[in-house]
Amino acid sequence: MQHFFIIGAGRSGTTSLCSYLEQHPEILISNPKETGFFSEYYHRGWKWYQSCFSSQEGIKVCGEGTVNYAKKSLFPDVIARISKDVADAQLIYIVRDPIKRIESDWRYTNIRGYETLSFSDAIKKNWSKYIEPSNYLVQIDAYRKYFSDEKILILFFEDLKEDPNHVLQKCFHFLNVDDGFLVKDLSIKNKGNKGFQHNKFTVFLMNFPVFQKIKNIFPRKIWELFKPFFGRNVVADKVVWSNGLYQEIKSYLSKDSKIFLTRYGKKENFWTFKN
Repeated sequence: MQHFFIIGAGRSGTTSLCSYLEQHPEILISNPKETGFFSEYYHRGWKWYQSCFSSQEGIKVCGEGTVNYAKKSLFPDVIARISKDVADAQLIYIVRDPIKRIESDWRYTNIRGYETLSFSDAIKKNWSKYIEPSNYLVQIDAYRKYFSDEKILILFFEDLKEDPNHVLQKCFHFLNVDDGFLVKDLSIKNKGNKGFQHNKFTVFLMNFPVFQKIKNIFPRKIWELFKPFFGRNVVADKVVWSNGLYQEIKSYLSKDSKIFLTRYGKKENFWTFKN
């Protein structure tokens, strides 16, 4: 069976994209969607990884969406592992405006209680976590040393938002499944600047894969009934840029962003950095 990976970028629509793709009768998405096998959990072995995919009739391709697979500095062994274990894999890389991705990434971790530092302090302290994943050229060129361009599909969050059916048709064609299939549920997942913050006990439980699997078994309506026991709904703190920090990040990202955009069919001002 053909295998594919949605390698990121985080906060660029990967959850929505997985949700859309798994509605196709010939596509199987792992459970959980982010296995983290080739980044954090490689020690669990191939048998464990296979257990994340349930065998179903009619499936032609299976895949997962783990955004840590496009964080080269934090997880330097990922690409070599994928190349060794799934040499014929296909890669889907969905990206968005790099500044908006950085802001959204911080909001996401802040909402869930994983990040307690202010936006500015968090960015300065965790450059490899927040900034480097927005250098899409560096991330994808690392993969291109192992995989041919024919095995890589670049998508843009902005296109997915504007015309999801067209983007999905490109995905289906790339994965060699019926590209005439129309996805019914095109709702956006993990959106906005507010969300659910897990309490400390739930964060502890989430270290165990069995907890995530049990959570995924229950219908959403059942999970909603028990959510108050696991945390609370919160609004993210405000994103505040200092001019110096913004200019530093712009200097780091703008040149490579333009190269990336023109290589993959966009005008170099598709993402506009503020002056």
